Amino acid sequence: MEATAARRRVSRWHLALVGALAYVPLLLTEPGRVSADTKSYLTLDPGRLIERARSMWDPHIGLGTVTHQTLGYLFPMGPYYWVMERLGVPDWLAQRLWLGTLVFAAGAGVLWLARVIGLPRAAALPMAVAYAFGPYVLHYAARISAILLPWAGLPWMIGCAALALRTPGWRGGGWKWPARFALVVALVGSVNATSLLLAGLGPVLWIVAEVVDRRVGWRAALGTAARIGLLTAAVSTWWIAGLWAQGRYGVPILRYTETYEAVAGASSSTELLRGLGYWFFYGGDRVSQWVEPSEPYLSSLPLIALGFAIAAVALTGLARGPLPRRRSFVLMLVVGLGVAVGAHPLSSPSAWGRFFEVFVETTSGQAMRSTPRAAPLYALALAAGIGAVVAWAAARVPRRATIVSAGAVVVLAAQLPALFTGDVLTSSLLRDESVPEHWQQATAAMDAGDDATRVYETPGSDFAYYRWGGTVDPITPGLIERPYVARELVPYGGAGTADLLNALEDQLQVGVLDPAALADLARLLGVGTIATRNDLQFERFLLPQPRAFWEAIRSAGLAEPQAFGAPAPNEPDPRFPLLNEQAYNVAAAAPDPPPVALLDVPEPRAIARAVGTQRPVVLAGSGEGIVDAVQAGLLHPDRLVAYAATVLEDVDRSRLDALLADGAELLVTDSNRRAGRRWGSVSSNIGYTEQAGEEPLREDPQDNRLDLFPGAEDDSSTVAELTGVRSVQATSYGNPVSYTPEDRPANALDGDPLTAWRAGAFVDVRGERLRIELAEPVTTDRITLLQPQTGSVVRFVTQARLRFDGDDTLSVSLDDTSRTAPGQVVELGEARTFQVLEIEVEQSNYGVLPSYSALPGVGFAEVVI
Repeated sequence: MEATAARRRVSRWHLALVGALAYVPLLLTEPGRVSADTKSYLTLDPGRLIERARSMWDPHIGLGTVTHQTLGYLFPMGPYYWVMERLGVPDWLAQRLWLGTLVFAAGAGVLWLARVIGLPRAAALPMAVAYAFGPYVLHYAARISAILLPWAGLPWMIGCAALALRTPGWRGGGWKWPARFALVVALVGSVNATSLLLAGLGPVLWIVAEVVDRRVGWRAALGTAARIGLLTAAVSTWWIAGLWAQGRYGVPILRYTETYEAVAGASSSTELLRGLGYWFFYGGDRVSQWVEPSEPYLSSLPLIALGFAIAAVALTGLARGPLPRRRSFVLMLVVGLGVAVGAHPLSSPSAWGRFFEVFVETTSGQAMRSTPRAAPLYALALAAGIGAVVAWAAARVPRRATIVSAGAVVVLAAQLPALFTGDVLTSSLLRDESVPEHWQQATAAMDAGDDATRVYETPGSDFAYYRWGGTVDPITPGLIERPYVARELVPYGGAGTADLLNALEDQLQVGVLDPAALADLARLLGVGTIATRNDLQFERFLLPQPRAFWEAIRSAGLAEPQAFGAPAPNEPDPRFPLLNEQAYNVAAAAPDPPPVALLDVPEPRAIARAVGTQRPVVLAGSGEGIVDAVQAGLLHPDRLVAYAATVLEDVDRSRLDALLADGAELLVTDSNRRAGRRWGSVSSNIGYTEQAGEEPLREDPQDNRLDLFPGAEDDSSTVAELTGVRSVQATSYGNPVSYTPEDRPANALDGDPLTAWRAGAFVDVRGERLRIELAEPVTTDRITLLQPQTGSVVRFVTQARLRFDGDDTLSVSLDDTSRTAPGQVVELGEARTFQVLEIEVEQSNYGVLPSYSALPGVGFAEVVI
């Protein structure tokens, strides 16, 4: 009876107002324009997505892959979009209704929770608006709204847990509210386990607080928790099994997405308190912000002040206001903020932060690294604080309680101006309701081809941004049934297939691949059709120039291209003209490519095929070696290829000896290099070739190498050998996003002033170190330092610290002579004998800045000892 009464006391007017705020502004936002939200395939063809999501193996992506999270779209997102499509609802309208429903569900849940805990009616609406219309929603609304599901479900989960505690027992009503809790989890929990688990801390903390406050005994609390856990596990088994299968058999995808350092870099307590702090909110590519509504929160002083003022009022309400279940909300605030802050600041983390640093090194920790997704916990607590303040004010002027409540709603809604100005979506991710006709024709032609072979779409791109709109996911696999492969930012398939695809695409995009070898490489990969997408926003991710790329593909000996769409110039954004060597080398008379073109591969090979075992090739190398061997005419698509590192597994030569005895050819390449690998772009992924046993001076969290040959050591890899010194290393080189081997540390000791070690592009350079270990100790009273002579030299070192054998140090100022050959002679004062010299950057000419985004790195062209 108590639970029923609590639900009935929710004001219909409050629900109507929350619904109006949730739906009306969104329905007026960009009508007719579809956003690239969560998975573009939900709007392209939800039926096809649901069909494929049933299986954990997807032959249509990445030369075949174990899917990641796709299973989660079986419910509720997939069926929702499928029903909307069957009802004839336009995609843009279905999207706005979806997002509006998430916001409405969050607000309605808080209204209900407020009544469950006994908060006055005048305070319930401001509490709901504070939670549902806070800036947190902007983190995900424009691109990955599925992450908002646990946020929308949190107040409902807590309400169900609270009412379950009031009806204990294993019979009758004791199961009703746990069952409803499980139903909420079933609705919100399948797409992202991290968000669900972090939001799920809320009801756990609520139960703990109820026991501490002696409102319920620990036996009853454990019984309630057991019932909730049992039913929740039962309704979640299907997607948990999918996560298990992906973790057991799929590529370790968590290693190749955002790092914890990126996540923790933005999660300061001040940003979190105003509803922000998720790293994605602050980033962007060369052309635009990832989340365009983020800009006012970083530059508008009134909006920044409003955010902090609301947080201050909320904290006051939590501390002093008439708030029922205060301990529960305070516990959620403390735990939520503690988890979300994590290891921030990374430069000097607390003991709590160091725990997080250690935790995220584990497999479970990697899965939970997006700690700011604990935001719903403290956001709900702060909203309760707002409700408490309004309740206090309304009690002082009971006849004007409605006015107090309405005024609070207006102020709180003002912290989300983008919703009411039509800017809540990101313009670069919008497209028309239907994809262009030439793309529809092209994908139909792809499906009309031989489905025993796959389509290879090129050039690969970090994300799919076409001239007609950004979709994040490439649209082709969502519109065809034929197997499909393209180089994407995240590697799919196995380590070997991902490495081979990356090697091919890298050479193809850089322009060093022999076009005549493309057909044989396509046959090796089971490709029957090569599709060129020539209407990409190529300047956004430094992709190849469309005209130059089209010329290379046309000269590859493939079938006559089928063009879709009229050829037209693909001009870059005027702000980023991208005038590089490709732009200047392409002939002026070279034709403009069509937006899409298909080129069939002559005599293609099926994906699943048998090859003879006579004269196999044993290749000692990586995917790069396969690509090079095909170009050299050493590999035929109908010959069996085996990796030497695989057949030599466990140092057992018998398999290799057997193959060689059967007439196998042993092909040795230097391609399997010991080198770092990053995944921040589709190019410049591979670092310089390292020495055997080389250990980094500073861990690079973005260095995540493909485990091509598990168990293989340095004797199975190509390594560098330096002469005259034992090693030359640095804390970093190039920039934090991509690898630039041309900036490697050894350049500082190669005798060539035109090469240099550089580090710290786009970031603070203080603390960067170059470490030189000589073959033998030397005695000298001077060292000559020459800074880089080529490239952008507007930024340079002004103060450095020399360290000799780790202990003896000397701080030196570098003047203009260090920037012109032969360099600045640094007098050591007296002769010193040492074997290890470290040079640490202490200051640069730009000093300390809020941002270093446009600045090149610093370093040394020559260090003469």
